[in-house]
Amino acid sequence: IVNAVTAVVNWGDAFGLEGLALALGLFAPSGYTKHKYPTEGPQRYALRELNSLIIYPGLGASYRFNRYLQVGAVLLNGMAFIEKSQASRLSPTSLDTHFNEDVGGDASIRIDTEDLFMPTAIAGVLSQPLDWLELGIAVRFPVVMKASGNVKYMAPETDYPDAVAVEGHHSAVVEHHFPWVVTSGVRYIHRRFDIEVDFVWENWSSYDGMDVDLDLLVDLEPEDPAGPKEIPDTHIPKNFRDTYSVRLGSDIEILPGILTFRVGGLWQSSAYPASNNTFSLDFPYGEQFGASTGLSVNLFDFLDVTVGYMHLFQERIEVTEGILQQSSGTLADVYSDGSLTLPMGNTVNNGTYDVNLNIYSLAVEGHF
Repeated sequence: IVNAVTAVVNWGDAFGLEGLALALGLFAPSGYTKHKYPTEGPQRYALRELNSLIIYPGLGASYRFNRYLQVGAVLLNGMAFIEKSQASRLSPTSLDTHFNEDVGGDASIRIDTEDLFMPTAIAGVLSQPLDWLELGIAVRFPVVMKASGNVKYMAPETDYPDAVAVEGHHSAVVEHHFPWVVTSGVRYIHRRFDIEVDFVWENWSSYDGMDVDLDLLVDLEPEDPAGPKEIPDTHIPKNFRDTYSVRLGSDIEILPGILTFRVGGLWQSSAYPASNNTFSLDFPYGEQFGASTGLSVNLFDFLDVTVGYMHLFQERIEVTEGILQQSSGTLADVYSDGSLTLPMGNTVNNGTYDVNLNIYSLAVEGHF
């Protein structure tokens, strides 16, 4: 479920200066994303529940020098709120390949983090060299998220049921980043309709994965002479590739000034490696095709209401060589001659993924 709200107020010819426009708004590209999966399912070592909210309050300005050159920029400050829960093993053996069958041996870890300072910006240029032609390009700068907060621990029911988190060690930091994004577009303008084609490049190859740093010590048993056990930090590999998308859209005036019909489509490549070996439920999206339609109605000469619908098509994805492993408190084992290191635990992202996405939108625009 993704609920995204964008609210913007524009002031044209600001301060009486023709061509100057100012804007104040709230931008939520990621919206409020909620993933919830069975607590006892085989995916539980990767994800049980994820709630994420990322919003960008911002202030922007643009200036129209003439029809050939318009420039604009928006300064944004991202604010992220991330809640995540998953299962973990305190002491699996590397030779045990049946962890998923032992639900009672799972510990539960839940993190609640936030980052209120994630500055970035968008800058763009627009030109209309001909009455029927517009050209534009925009760049969004990278965003770094380092969300910090607390971590909650719940002991397994069967293995070490008396284990408790050591007081004072309950913090977590989640590091993630969003890359450069470049959008370019061409728009054909007719008196009754327009056609626009956009090309988008996103530099996801700069992102190798998410880091979850935990400050969590656990006493496995009361008065255990071995002392508390440190739950290790986690690197969730993604090994993304750059993504590309092509977007096509048109607005057609059915009743001039009253009713406008909208239609569009898109294709976007997958950010995951060709093998999909890092594909996971926290971001279950691959190559996609989309089709959309909508209607805009003008009411009372100063109010536009738009409703829209999009369906995204994604082929079934089979992951057979996954490399994501369940979080464990035990280091990998090594044979006595040091020749081989066994994996820490089960691979948790192998499987079959079917994704069905329907997006509904409502927009209200007032002119004053």
